[in-house]
Amino acid sequence: MEQSKRVRETAESGVNMAIPYLKGGPDDINMGQGMVYWPPPAASLQEVLAQVPADVHRYGPIEGLPALREALLKKCRERNGIEGKEIHITCGGNQAFMSVVMTICDVGDEVIIFTPYYFNHLMALQLINAKAVLAPCRPDDLTPDLSVLPSLITPKTKAIVLISPNNPTGAITPPETIQKIQQLCLDKGLWLVADEAYEDFVFDGATHRSPTGPNVINIFTFSKSYGLAGWRVGYVLFPPELKEGMDKVQDTVPINACQISQRLALHALTNAGPQWVAQMVATLQRNRELAWDAVEPLRTHHERQGRTAPGVGSLYVFAKLPEGVDDMAAIKYLSHQHKVCVLPGKGFGAPGHLRVSFGNLPPELCEQAALRLKQGLQDIVDGKLSL
Repeated sequence: MEQSKRVRETAESGVNMAIPYLKGGPDDINMGQGMVYWPPPAASLQEVLAQVPADVHRYGPIEGLPALREALLKKCRERNGIEGKEIHITCGGNQAFMSVVMTICDVGDEVIIFTPYYFNHLMALQLINAKAVLAPCRPDDLTPDLSVLPSLITPKTKAIVLISPNNPTGAITPPETIQKIQQLCLDKGLWLVADEAYEDFVFDGATHRSPTGPNVINIFTFSKSYGLAGWRVGYVLFPPELKEGMDKVQDTVPINACQISQRLALHALTNAGPQWVAQMVATLQRNRELAWDAVEPLRTHHERQGRTAPGVGSLYVFAKLPEGVDDMAAIKYLSHQHKVCVLPGKGFGAPGHLRVSFGNLPPELCEQAALRLKQGLQDIVDGKLSL
């Protein structure tokens, strides 16, 4: 007895590649996983858990709780400029993406994703027997390279996926680039799937702008901004013509997102709100500076910065290792010798790189982790990598 060929041939996630090192020992510090260090708003958590409704154990509407859907449609209309769309509350952003590609793709259809990619997007496409077509990013700022994009479109292409602010690079795609990608999709009859999980995580005066239009599908999550990663609440806005298919997938996979989780998301959104999120994100500025300083040995090593860039969004620094250094060997060395864990670029389609997360540590612990990482990277640059 064995697993299906489809599952066997699905890529391994970047997190799973690093699990032996992410678990580590009691003194190891995790700069690998893409989480925030803060929990949900305390008042929201207390209020929701104190008033659990009697019928919470029953199934809810497959689309999500009406009050949460209404609040999110209002948020997306006023903040993101998105109107005229249906909305589903999902079990996180990953389930939203899976629902979308299951709805729009047939076996053998193609979806364009940019490299470095988010590994769960690739995995979702492989699990439905669709083909991920890899498009390059510009080496100077890691935003989509539009010069080759039209040549990648074939009669089987169904969509282009855009992550901005980006995981794993931290890059924010400029509005004019987003507009060109959307227009290309319109001209070619393609969907534009916008993963906006990190919409609140922008730095250095940068701004995030959601793509809008009749061919755009927008994915969001409460995991990052509101610290609800384990509560699994995301949401997806999509054109009305996709509703029948999206309903079928939702009814088959989760039926509905957890009702307690949805109530917590609603309370956090309407009571703590964007002001609370902005205050929490501001505490990451120091972490970001520490992470950027930690990769200084790599920046100094390269005559050009190459793919080592601070980014102006999300939770990450994406750093290029010295030529010939294996990223899996590097993360093993950093974990064993310096007690700090990061993710390998291999998991994002970019071998020879590291993804450093500065979001999941409180500032005081991030400082300690950054010192360890900087020393470890200096050792690697100096040729001391040994296992």
